[in-house]
Amino acid sequence: MSAPLAKALDATSKAIAMIDATDANRLIAGLETERAEFEAAITLAETRCSEIAIALDEGTRDGRIVADELLAAGDVLTAARLAPDADQLRSEKDSLRAGIKDLRRRIETADGEIAGIREGIGNEVRAAAGPLAAGLQAQAVEAIEHLLEIFAAVEAINWGTRSHNALLVANVLRRALPPAIGATGVSGQRDGLVVHRERLDVPTGVLEALAGLGRLGAAHELNVPKAVARPW
Repeated sequence: MSAPLAKALDATSKAIAMIDATDANRLIAGLETERAEFEAAITLAETRCSEIAIALDEGTRDGRIVADELLAAGDVLTAARLAPDADQLRSEKDSLRAGIKDLRRRIETADGEIAGIREGIGNEVRAAAGPLAAGLQAQAVEAIEHLLEIFAAVEAINWGTRSHNALLVANVLRRALPPAIGATGVSGQRDGLVVHRERLDVPTGVLEALAGLGRLGAAHELNVPKAVARPW
C-alpha cells in the first residue's frame, strides 16, 4: 500500500467518525412512526370503503329484509332501520376516499423528508470518502496507462517476432482496455479514465531491444512498428 493511499484511508476513517447522525436518525424514526400510522389509517379506511360497497351492492336483499319485517311485526320504524341509508353510505365513502387521499399525500411528504435527511447525511459521507476515491482513481489511471504501455510493447513484439505470448497478452488487453479509455465523439467528451488516443507509442526500451532484428535482412522480413493502433 502506498503512503498516499494509507494517508487517504486514515483521513477517510477519521472523517466518517466525525459524522453525527443522531438527530437525523431521531427525525427519521419519528417520520417512520407517523408513516406507519398513516398506512394503518388508510387500511382501516379502505376496509370500511369495501364494507360500504358491499352494503350498497346488497340493497335489493336489504329491501327484502325490510319487507319481511313489515309483514312480521308491522313496525315501520324498526323495519326502516334494517336498511342502510344509501346516500349516507355514499357520503361516508366519499369522505373516507378524501381522507385516504390526504393520508397518501402525508406519506409522500414524510418520504420526501426522510429522503432529504438521508441525502444530507449522504453528502457528508461522500465528502468524507472523496479524497480516498480520488486517490484510488489516480491509481487506476496510472495502472491503465501502464497497461496501455504494455499493450503497445507486446503488440510491437508480436508484429516483429510473431511471439505467441505477446499475441496472447495483446488480445487479452484488447478486450479489457476499451471500457477504460475515453471516447471522443462530436462533443469531444470523455467517458473513460484516460484520454482517448488513436495510436500508442511503443516504449523506447522495447524498440532498442528489438533493433537488432534489422540486421537479419531478408531472412526476417517482419518489422517492429514505432507506434501501434489503439486497442479497440
